[in-house]
This record gives sequence, C-alpha cells and structure tokens, in this order.
Amino acid sequence: MIVFNSLVFFLPLAAILLWLKPSLWLPLLTAFLGVVIGLTDLRSDVQYTVLLLLVFGFFAGYAKPQYAWVWALLLGIWVPLAEFTALAIGLRLTYRPDILASSIALVPAFIGAYGGVFVQWAAERTKSGSRIDAK
Repeated sequence: MIVFNSLVFFLPLAAILLWLKPSLWLPLLTAFLGVVIGLTDLRSDVQYTVLLLLVFGFFAGYAKPQYAWVWALLLGIWVPLAEFTALAIGLRLTYRPDILASSIALVPAFIGAYGGVFVQWAAERTKSGSRIDAK
C-alpha cells in the first residue's frame, strides 16, 4: 500500500521534472520501471524479474547507449532495495528475502542494457552506404 502510494506520488513529480527539463524522460522512466520490477519481484517468480530487467534494459540501452551502465543500475538496484524494504517493514513473503543474493539482479540488467547498445551499434553500421544496402 505504501509503495503503491509512492508510485502515485511519482507521477506529478515526474510531470513537473519533465516540464522543467524534458531530457530527463529516460532516467525517470527507467527509475519508475525499476521500482515496478522490484515490486514484481516480491510477488512473482524470478523468471519474470529477469525477463523485465533484460527487456527494459535492452530498450534503454538502445535509446541512449552512452549511458547503458546508468540504465542498468537504475533498473537492477530496485530488486535488492525492494527486498530490504520488505524486510524493514515486516512484509510477509512466500520466500526468505536475501538482499545480497538479490543483487544478482544487476547482471540481467547489464546484459539487457549492453545488448541494446550492441544492436544500436550494429544498426548504425548497416545504415545506407554499407555493402548490405548497396544492392
């Protein structure tokens, strides 16, 4: 309940920040998706968490490849933070949270982000003028 209300509070705050500085759209979106992934991890199987980290990391890395490490951190750090918060407030989970082990969530986030960087790099290399498009 508390976390959901904080996400509702995030929307007007994000709107104000985007109005003042439109270039913050990707960091704000990535942080929001990271929080959603952290919450999803508390209630679902690890496969869903890994899939979300890979997919969202991929698209963020593709959008701005020079900051891929930032996108991976903004996505992956929320999984251990969500487990820490669950332990701190005494939330009952179906498993025993392990904050250190949940830090492994950074791995699929980095794989996804740098996968997006690779695809963006490959797309730039195959633009018009290359041998592939010369036919």
